[in-house]
Amino acid sequence: MTKKPPIPEENQSPYPIEEPPHDDVGDVEAKQEEAARTRKWVAAGAAVGIGSAALVGALLYGRSKGKKDKA
Repeated sequence: MTKKPPIPEENQSPYPIEEPPHDDVGDVEAKQEEAARTRKWVAAGAAVGIGSAALVGALLYGRSKGKKDKA
């Protein structure tokens, strides 16, 4: 059964069954701006992560250098 049975006119849905095609012509600039904004946030996040790791490393290194062996 590859054929669909006919639907009476008064029984048809008021909503479209298939989505109409999208025109993304006007959204190109918005997508580029969003991508640039995302890249900036990723770079800022990486900088914060590297800075945090450096700070923790410096604190741990300083703690271990301060202890002397009294044995």
